[in-house]
Amino acid sequence: MISVIICTYNRPNDIGRVVKSVLSNTYPDYELLIIDQSNTDETKKIVEKCITKNSHLKYLWSVRGKSRAVNLGVKEAEGDIIAFTDDDCVVSEDWLEKIAITLDRITTDSIIVFGSVKPAEHDVRRGFIPANKIRYAEFKGPLSIKKVGTGGIMQANMVVRKNFFEKVGYFDEVLGPGGELKAALEYDIVYRALKKGFKIIHVPTIEVEHHGFRTWEEGKLLFERYIIGTVGTFCKHIRCMDFNAVLLLLILIPFDLVVYTNNIISLKFSLLDSLYLLVLIYRIYLISFLKGIIKSMKFNVDKRNMVYLREK
Repeated sequence: MISVIICTYNRPNDIGRVVKSVLSNTYPDYELLIIDQSNTDETKKIVEKCITKNSHLKYLWSVRGKSRAVNLGVKEAEGDIIAFTDDDCVVSEDWLEKIAITLDRITTDSIIVFGSVKPAEHDVRRGFIPANKIRYAEFKGPLSIKKVGTGGIMQANMVVRKNFFEKVGYFDEVLGPGGELKAALEYDIVYRALKKGFKIIHVPTIEVEHHGFRTWEEGKLLFERYIIGTVGTFCKHIRCMDFNAVLLLLILIPFDLVVYTNNIISLKFSLLDSLYLLVLIYRIYLISFLKGIIKSMKFNVDKRNMVYLREK
């Protein structure tokens, strides 16, 4: 059985669309768990109407924090395969079938599969939609986390076997949306898995469409959260005496700033506009980098399980 886990927070206008897309799959052996963290009952009412028509669907409520919600879903899941997508996505009609075929062909349990996340149509002048455009590839070893990058690791289309969590542990509840360190929940757990000998496998034919449009102003906040969460992840592993994390944190700043500089240059703005954007990006990046270090020090670390402890 495949257990599909979708966490949602105050998105009643989106949840019906993704639920319908999952339930439209013809693959027979699955369950769909909706983990709701909303502070109204609108989402609950929508999901409960769907439950009366489909036995595959289950509704759970969780306190705020995506990592907490995901962990609850994993613990309640009955399937031996766990597939994740987001409440602002739409999955393809053969999504579950392609997941099952892919996992059947892979002989080892020590894998994490990421599929493509395609942006829905949108006005690029007003903003953007985060996406994950990938090619067939395999990655192994903790240092490969930098080669993959956060763009190649999106929980919006992530698949593991359930025993993954017995071997690696659960998501760090200080990381991710709604957590104190705001982002990088999947980045962290993938890094922990790579340290335990798991491989990342990119499978572009497993597709979802992302409708999570952000204005450029909202993108600024997303960027800040990404830096804080990523830096917080490496700081935690450094405190677990991980030399690889030291190397990754040291190369993070120059590597990322080179990438951002090249991206700005490729847009072919005027010299003054390019300089303005670069100064803005560098400023946000360096301030968020320091925030990530400072915020991470507020928490003790469970060095055995490599997760932050919520209370110091």
